[in-house]
Amino acid sequence: MSYKVCKFGGSSLATRELLDNAIDIMQADPSRKVAVVSACGKTTNNLIAGLEGKTEGFDSAKDIAQKVGKGHDELVAELYDNLQKRIDSSDANNRADSVKAWGEYASAKLMTAVMQEWGINAVFMEQKELGLVAYLDQEGDAQPDPDYYPAIGEKLESRINEGAIVVVPGYYAYTKEGTLVTLPRGGSDTIGAVIANALNAEVYENWTDVDGLSRARPDMLKKFGIEPEIISEITYAEARELAYADFKLQSEALIPVMPKHIPIHVRSSKDLSKTGTLIVHTRIVPCNEYIVGVAAKTGYVPITVWKPLMNKEVGFGLDVLRILSEEMGISYEHSPTGIDDVQFIIEKAAISKPGSANLFSRRVSEIRGAHARVEPTMAMVVVAGLGMRQHVNTDARVLTALAKQGIQQLMLNKGASQVSSFIGVEESRYADAVAAIYSEFYGKK
Repeated sequence: MSYKVCKFGGSSLATRELLDNAIDIMQADPSRKVAVVSACGKTTNNLIAGLEGKTEGFDSAKDIAQKVGKGHDELVAELYDNLQKRIDSSDANNRADSVKAWGEYASAKLMTAVMQEWGINAVFMEQKELGLVAYLDQEGDAQPDPDYYPAIGEKLESRINEGAIVVVPGYYAYTKEGTLVTLPRGGSDTIGAVIANALNAEVYENWTDVDGLSRARPDMLKKFGIEPEIISEITYAEARELAYADFKLQSEALIPVMPKHIPIHVRSSKDLSKTGTLIVHTRIVPCNEYIVGVAAKTGYVPITVWKPLMNKEVGFGLDVLRILSEEMGISYEHSPTGIDDVQFIIEKAAISKPGSANLFSRRVSEIRGAHARVEPTMAMVVVAGLGMRQHVNTDARVLTALAKQGIQQLMLNKGASQVSSFIGVEESRYADAVAAIYSEFYGKK
């Protein structure tokens, strides 16, 4: 039997009525066998506020659970106790992760209880029971370990074969040592993708509060009077390029489904008449399509390294990269080059520690006798689409659209796959840049 895995975002579970609606969605299709849930509403934000010393944040998180769990007072009381234990674990190395993960834990417990109240055969399966193991990558972020996916699938199927709908909390996993760790931003989307891979799902449905993925961020274009189109179909490759610059769906959520070509269907839980966006391995590109979308993100620091005849020095680039990676533990995002200079573009957060830029400059001078200078922080605009391969004038239209608005191109990096271009612009103009590019290809609608 083929299964559908459903993930419900926090905005789709913010009230009891919305939680009931999510359960209706699960029941509407017999192949929907697993629900992966985010924390209800703003629960996670409130928990983080509590961890930062704003104790009212914990109270607000409890209030959401109480309202969503209306009629399940005993369970809500148990959840309160569970949260308090996490808060009081001051000696635990993972106290913050444990507290933040409570929102998803509580959300899954509440959905399971309401389903059972309705007479639905629903079971709660937490990450430890599933064996959902994560490892820490080079940046210290938790990532799901694919080696455990087959075993997860077997455990889920055993419960599904008993006629159950399985409810799983999102956002967190456990290390091999049994320590709870939260995943990076969009972690619940990633957990849903892991479950989809483990079950070899027919489709992974991502239910949210928007009609689908937009060709540009609606909040960014609102002031320009532009309402961006919803994308009907987009490939993993295109979505990953746009996700680099704060696209709606986080790129990590695509990784688990990509090897098995499992589609991700982004849909609105508030308007079932909308067809949403399908994210797929491959698609047919309309002949008149140039780009599928445009996105932008601020906070990139360009560092220019200059030395005459740099291009003649064997190993120059290797030495500079060793300074960044081995001595400073910093990764770079892009590296445009000239004859006598090279620029390394780094996320501001990675090099914001006082003295970091000066240390880099000093080491470059000591090792290679080169000069380094920090340029003004810029924004990165990403234009992506398989149609870029079919049209020789895509970049020309993009740059012309920027020039018409007086937006200077600070950097241009063409993706090796020929499906994306990365353009550096002044931070103060990044929204203008997105509006100009979107209007060039899709007009003001």
